[in-house]
Amino acid sequence: MNHTYQRSDVSCVKWSRADVQLLIEAHAYHGNNWIHIRQHYFPNRSPNQVKCKHNYLVRKSQQSDAVKEMEANISTWPQIRSGDEISGLLNLSSYSFYQTE
Repeated sequence: MNHTYQRSDVSCVKWSRADVQLLIEAHAYHGNNWIHIRQHYFPNRSPNQVKCKHNYLVRKSQQSDAVKEMEANISTWPQIRSGDEISGLLNLSSYSFYQTE
């Protein structure tokens, strides 16, 4: 006997871009009231599906912002172009293990 524990009224369909945009707007207006958002905007999804999708979008956005910030910081690092500049900065000849004859 095949038992399925999912509710028959809950959809497992992928989220469309329109659904994602609607979720963002509904959350901006209603806050974390997932049951209300589900009842009025996503009647075929569970409140947990709505909350999890929103939290995923928030994490994804934060990671994207962190990557953009890291890339901006990397572009401001000083650029060293040649080995001559490196040896001039380090002055390796003062170390005994680096003596050249």
